Amino acid sequence: MGTPQYISPEQAMGKKDLDAGTDIYSFGVMLYEMVVGQVPFSADTPFSVIHDHIYTPLPLPRKVNPNVPESVQRVLLKALAKDRLDRYVLTEELVTAFKEAWTEAGMPMQGTAIVMRSTAAKDGAASKKPPVIPDEKTAVAQTPVKKRSPWMWASIGLIILLCLTVMGLAVRNRINHQLAPPAMKTPAPATQVFPASPLPEPGNGVPGEQQSLPTVQNASPELVAAMDTAAKHPNDFDAHLGLSIALLEAKEFRPAMVELEKAVELAGPNNRDFFLNAAEKFAEREAWGVAAGLYLRTASTYRNESVPRELEDRIHEAVYKAAEQKDLQSIDLFERVEVFSPALGHVARGRHALYQGNFEETKAQMANAEKIIPNMPEAKMLKAEIEMKMGNMKEAKDTLLALPPDPETPEWIRIMAENYLKIIQ
Repeated sequence: MGTPQYISPEQAMGKKDLDAGTDIYSFGVMLYEMVVGQVPFSADTPFSVIHDHIYTPLPLPRKVNPNVPESVQRVLLKALAKDRLDRYVLTEELVTAFKEAWTEAGMPMQGTAIVMRSTAAKDGAASKKPPVIPDEKTAVAQTPVKKRSPWMWASIGLIILLCLTVMGLAVRNRINHQLAPPAMKTPAPATQVFPASPLPEPGNGVPGEQQSLPTVQNASPELVAAMDTAAKHPNDFDAHLGLSIALLEAKEFRPAMVELEKAVELAGPNNRDFFLNAAEKFAEREAWGVAAGLYLRTASTYRNESVPRELEDRIHEAVYKAAEQKDLQSIDLFERVEVFSPALGHVARGRHALYQGNFEETKAQMANAEKIIPNMPEAKMLKAEIEMKMGNMKEAKDTLLALPPDPETPEWIRIMAENYLKIIQ
């Protein structure tokens, strides 16, 4: 079943095809806890913790604990990737990468040469470790080393046993996976497009075990009707999408995402009409992060075809507006947007930084975007927002009026510019 604080996203979603990647994730949580000083996700209820493993971006180790080396952070991020394909393939790779990162950071490897007390040493004659040779800075302040407690050695032994168990499970699962008959896989698109929000991976249109519908107190008639439709048609992705929207309107956000997950699984990865319809519904309700992810999923169905201009505009609008949310984790959103459009990724990073009060980062990201696409309307809009935030209303007005007046400028940018001009005037 899995312990909530250490469960992998695929375990939490009830998937059956578990392999070494699942063990690597759980082991990665242990490494995160030992390095950072706390588990990545904790909450009041087990459900909340499990939900965060599936949907919430990993808290950056260096943000939680600034003492974590950059090289070690990179290893933890890879080990704890939401998608198994993004993690280390073998436990040995993770161990090697972690050791190399630790050494690269100039951190000493402690506790790697443990001498266990023999049976004959029970009379109190403890094994002695070679003395630590201090450097010039620590030689004067050196104090006698305290005698190790037997409980500490027992704890280290338990940790080693647990690590060996994890590695054994990973090897066993990998062997079982290799012996299993090959599964049919859907061909990946030529350019992989990732979601811009923590949406579930689409399935193959075949539902898994039926999950119960959410329980909501004081549900509105519309929500009751949507729940009744989903209960009567458990394999209908439109029914679950309708319930997701009804839950969103009732401000039941987590259950809404669970129902969206069911709808995505049932619709399958190539259902372009479903993704576009779902994206439109969330965009209408200004749930821009989810809408952006769904629009990007729609774009991924075009594979080697050109993405329509209208869909590109929808993606740009959703990503731009989602970047305003202060609780977003840029590593789980903006780097993936850059796969679709590097310039848009820079603009989104910049706008997110702006709403965090980091003006210098905003300006740097805006400059990077304009290097890729000169006179990019989104970059001009971001420049105007910077001026407004800094109180430079005249400069903001001039920037807004200088936006490209031609029909190529997306309508949503023109509307936003007009609204800002009304505020300024």
